[in-house]
Amino acid sequence: MAEMKTSPFLRLPLEIRQQIYKCILPATTKIGDEATGTRRIVWIRGSTAILAVCHQLHAEGAFIIYGTNTFVIDVSYNTIRFRYQWLMRSGLAPNRPYPFLQHFPSSNIQLIRNYLVNVDHVDSYTGMIKYNCGGIGLTAGLRAQVQVLVDVLRHANEIHRMHVVLSDGSRVLNQIRKVRVHSVESVRDKEVTQTVLSPLKKLSGLRDAIITGAVTEEYAKSLIDCMMKETAEGDGQDEQTGHGPSSIVSQDSSQTHSLESETWLQISSPPPVRVIGRNG
Repeated sequence: MAEMKTSPFLRLPLEIRQQIYKCILPATTKIGDEATGTRRIVWIRGSTAILAVCHQLHAEGAFIIYGTNTFVIDVSYNTIRFRYQWLMRSGLAPNRPYPFLQHFPSSNIQLIRNYLVNVDHVDSYTGMIKYNCGGIGLTAGLRAQVQVLVDVLRHANEIHRMHVVLSDGSRVLNQIRKVRVHSVESVRDKEVTQTVLSPLKKLSGLRDAIITGAVTEEYAKSLIDCMMKETAEGDGQDEQTGHGPSSIVSQDSSQTHSLESETWLQISSPPPVRVIGRNG
């Protein structure tokens, strides 16, 4: 312990250490053109080896990975997935979905402060093919998934920004038909479809909330007002280091996952903690 206190790196001010973390750890960025609808969030790969040095660097690095990057979550009728899309040197951006609530321990989720949540409400025809469900059953099932996500995020220490995008498959079908008689029916469908977002009203204290897609302006505003409503004071988490009741280490203190690796690598740290990392 005495050796760690004399470490030149740990003698640096926290603000400088955080800048160093941002240079070497995985981070998100935006690519594509927003005007053409190709704008998306991707991960720039980095090294997580520094997380294996000691508990303090592990906690400080975790706060940067989870607290300063944007996590893309895709919600469908039967799944809640984290979309891990990374940028390659060739310019390609492959992606791999992971079950969000199963892949990340709750302690890690509590550190995430920025979300892009895509809620996909398919049309009844697609729903029968993919989920053997259609009509109001699709809306109820998707609303239940949004409720599950909200129940988890309500226990997060603090969420800074959330952008929710609701896509509606029936709107695409209406555009294909190009028949004006369906316009009134389309508005009615939107008013029903947008209710899948109703669980978001249970969130509060967000600094910034955006809701776009197949929602009316009035309904989006009502949701945003609830999500940005002030709450009671937090549980005392350290704003600079993220130290508090949560950390990147999983609750069973057995393993964590590296955003830059496809595999689980257990590297011994000060016992009994094990972390994940890979050099380079």
